[in-house]
Amino acid sequence: MSGASAGQEEIRQITEVLSQKRRWLPANALRYCPVCIRAGLHYRYQQDRRFRLCIVHLKRLREGCPDCGSAIDTKGTQIHGYVCSRCKKSLLVRDAPELRTLDQIERDTAIYDDLERWQWEAEMLHVGYQRAGTGYAFDLWYGLSLNSQSGLYWRALALAPNQRVAAALEPTPISFHIFPASSLSAPIQPYENEGVASDGLQPYMRLMNAVSRHLRRTHLRGHGACCRYAIGAMGGLRRRATGEVSIDPRLCCLGQAYALWRLQWNGEFQRMAGTLTLRHAGVDSNDFRLPNLGAAQLSLISSFQHWVDAIAQIQDAFGELNRRVLLDGVSEMPHWALLQERALYSCPIHFRHPDLRSLGRCDRGQVKRREQEEIFSIRNKIERSR
Repeated sequence: MSGASAGQEEIRQITEVLSQKRRWLPANALRYCPVCIRAGLHYRYQQDRRFRLCIVHLKRLREGCPDCGSAIDTKGTQIHGYVCSRCKKSLLVRDAPELRTLDQIERDTAIYDDLERWQWEAEMLHVGYQRAGTGYAFDLWYGLSLNSQSGLYWRALALAPNQRVAAALEPTPISFHIFPASSLSAPIQPYENEGVASDGLQPYMRLMNAVSRHLRRTHLRGHGACCRYAIGAMGGLRRRATGEVSIDPRLCCLGQAYALWRLQWNGEFQRMAGTLTLRHAGVDSNDFRLPNLGAAQLSLISSFQHWVDAIAQIQDAFGELNRRVLLDGVSEMPHWALLQERALYSCPIHFRHPDLRSLGRCDRGQVKRREQEEIFSIRNKIERSR
């Protein structure tokens, strides 16, 4: 993705990726190879959902008890990690364990050594590159990659082919095609003043406007009045994003999330311009970088989802109360800032909503009624003051 601004088709692809099922979450329930487990063997990589097959036997990894289908607890809090806590069926065949010959053991060991070497090479191949993080992974049993590295295996396959690993991995995800790895951007040299720095940030500002247009045409379609009212109630988009912002949990979640999103990013671009000037650059060791525009799109859309999720939680907690709520955090940096010091990656996604519009909880008449109530209140105050 290149150019000064993003096309609406590219942004649509990103929103589709964000609505996909969480793919790379390491399994909390046991995943196992039916052949390995008969010999009492289980390996760390089998918990990583990026792998669909056992790398030795090329058998599909299974989940759950073979008898009742219940998930098997990896923490072993019930019995131990190889026994179903529901039907007490053990995956280990104690009476007749599968015996392996010395040649089989040596062959399997060589395959696992090769996998370990390849995984180490894959981790090293990220140096000097950045990639938008579209997975949803976290550390589980040392060795599983964090979200920001969850897509590196497919890039590593292209640079260091390994037929057995390629066969065991899931097919290359669509997010890898939309957000390919790109060379790490060069450190940004400090600008003379904030005006010049703002000019340098213009591609990202235009990108935000493009994302804003897409959101208004899709997720916010039919909620234009909600957005306008929320922006006005918060003091307009030109106000400084400092301190707390007052929101009404009874009103449209999408409209208020959009107003907070715009308010935060307007303040963030001002902060970025200040950071990139000579007088704010700091010591020589600072190494500020900006992501490519494709990764920046993901960051902008993800931060909108972040605000929708935050307002939805506030509605659940305070929606029945007839009062406004003070919300802090608008003056903080976005969920994942564009300008990072010595950054390698951008925007890990922590949650996804297949249908953000379902969180709107808006009957489209709330805003109109609220506007009329405020007009009547102002008129009453004027009449009482006469």
